[in-house]
Amino acid sequence: MSGSFFAEHSESYLQIEMASSSYGRMEAEKFNGTNFELWKLKMEDMLEDHDLWEVTSSATRLETIAQADWDIKDHKAKGLIRLCLIDAVLLNVLDERTTNSFCERLAAMY
Repeated sequence: MSGSFFAEHSESYLQIEMASSSYGRMEAEKFNGTNFELWKLKMEDMLEDHDLWEVTSSATRLETIAQADWDIKDHKAKGLIRLCLIDAVLLNVLDERTTNSFCERLAAMY
């Protein structure tokens, strides 16, 4: 299952097994409202490894990516980020529609 992942998570910790990951097994603490810059760096690594980083860093679709592919990447990236937030933090950004706006709002808050 290339590109898929299986998540095991507790209240404060997430482990992701990636079948095609260049890192093998990646682990990240769920963001709890502290140390945002370090958490953001770890998320960038995870999203890059899944080829999803561009949807977080660009508000508009890149011309080299079809709209349908962009929408899929956006949905996958947003889902992965949501799994890496504690519920109290997630509740503050639930209404954001795109991964980019989701990330911008988190950055503005923390």
